[in-house]
Amino acid sequence: MRKKILLAASLVFIIDLVSKIIVVNTMLPEKEYYIIPKLFYFCFTKNKGGAWSILNNYTYILAIVAILALIYIIKQIKENMTKLEMLSFILLIGGIIGNLFDRIFHGYVIDFIGVIIFKYHFPIFNVADICIVVGAILLLISAIFGGKNDSRSK
Repeated sequence: MRKKILLAASLVFIIDLVSKIIVVNTMLPEKEYYIIPKLFYFCFTKNKGGAWSILNNYTYILAIVAILALIYIIKQIKENMTKLEMLSFILLIGGIIGNLFDRIFHGYVIDFIGVIIFKYHFPIFNVADICIVVGAILLLISAIFGGKNDSRSK
């Protein structure tokens, strides 16, 4: 079970990594490329903090927290997991590794997806961030509903 989850999480990491390579090689830093005006755009930024730039310039602390989270999550993998739990772990592990890779090899996280919600410029994020948020939400749903509507994996 653990190998399957880690293999799938590796695919999530690769998708995140490829998206960031494309951004770095095709976009100018801090230039906004609007896809849907006043709603959705790309903007290559170097985030030295966490979400909303929390702990800005404390990359090593964020990296340590990510490593500890990974260890904890991987230890929680068990044989009798629901498909929803498996998916949440895959997204969490892949996303955490994606941002951890950036912190270790660049000293910052490559962010590039921008959204404007009711004239509010939401903080720019990346594929790994999406995976972490969706994975956490799915894990919460699984915890609340206890996998009642999800078949157990074999």
